[in-house]
Amino acid sequence: MALIQTTTKSFSTYKEGHVRGLIDICLRIQQQALATSGTSWLTDDYIKGLMLDTVVAGMSEMIKSIRMLILLMCRHQDVQSRVNTEIRDVIGPVGTPSTNHREAMTYTQAVIMEMLRYVSQTPLAIPHKCNEDVVLDGYAILKDTAILPNIWGIHHDEDVWGDPWDFRPERFLCAEDGKKLLPADHKFMKTLIPFSVGKRRCPGEDFAMSRLFLVLTSLLQRLHFRPPEGEELPSVDPRH
Repeated sequence: MALIQTTTKSFSTYKEGHVRGLIDICLRIQQQALATSGTSWLTDDYIKGLMLDTVVAGMSEMIKSIRMLILLMCRHQDVQSRVNTEIRDVIGPVGTPSTNHREAMTYTQAVIMEMLRYVSQTPLAIPHKCNEDVVLDGYAILKDTAILPNIWGIHHDEDVWGDPWDFRPERFLCAEDGKKLLPADHKFMKTLIPFSVGKRRCPGEDFAMSRLFLVLTSLLQRLHFRPPEGEELPSVDPRH
């Protein structure tokens, strides 16, 4: 209900040429269509539904990602210790984690990236449609064919990753000193696509990555996760 009320308020306060976020972008498209044709498929109800879908999907994926990060920290105490060291050195024991700390905390970023690759909780991207007949790696794909990108397969391709079933965050760090993330043109960085790829990739990618960083650093600054005594942890192996 609060989300719908916020969206409705955005309708009444929208000003042309002043974009505050996704709702305003939708309203701009809507107003342009109304000005030229008198109608728009992007109705107010459609925009409200879009906002609801976006927020609900984002919340559910974030919750799953945070749960997996905690489980992985319990399973990989060495990784947790290294993140703790980075938090102590960059943020300190009482400082407030901020997105401004991300650039200096490359190992923590690598942990989040490796979690997204290793778990691949969204195994298939949303369907796409082929706009023309093409031949890709010897396979003929006809126009209008529905295509579902296999993110799971890409993230666990042994020809690319070598050891895809190992949780190894340092794979995303430069081998020279282990303190810098790989460049954007490295095959690992180009092949990591948890939010899909191209102009229709998830618009919430930057928000999700920054929130995961803030949640992980805030938790590990104050807590240390250990497996419960006398109980078996759930498996983190994505094949199980």
